[in-house]
Amino acid sequence: MKKILQFCIVVFLCFITVSFSTFAVFAERRVALGDVNNDAFTTSYDALSILRYSVGLEDFTPEQIKIADVDEDGIVSASDALAVLRWSIFGVDGIGDKVTHPSLPKSLL
Repeated sequence: MKKILQFCIVVFLCFITVSFSTFAVFAERRVALGDVNNDAFTTSYDALSILRYSVGLEDFTPEQIKIADVDEDGIVSASDALAVLRWSIFGVDGIGDKVTHPSLPKSLL
């Protein structure tokens, strides 16, 4: 009986360890550039939000500002919104070259 109880405790502790490890991995999910609403997809809605922020119609958190600055020039502008829109619709950057973007389907890369 004692060995069965010990085995159950070990199995329970392993389950808890795996559950917390899995939670930690999902909690630290990396956000793709341009995904300002943090829904795991860079879409035209993100581009619209970035454009609205660039003209003062929307407020962003400091983290969203960093994510929205896709050209990493230190300024969130309409060019960032345009780049996100191109990524979301065409899967290309401003020059027309295919880009490696974390939220793009592999078929577009």
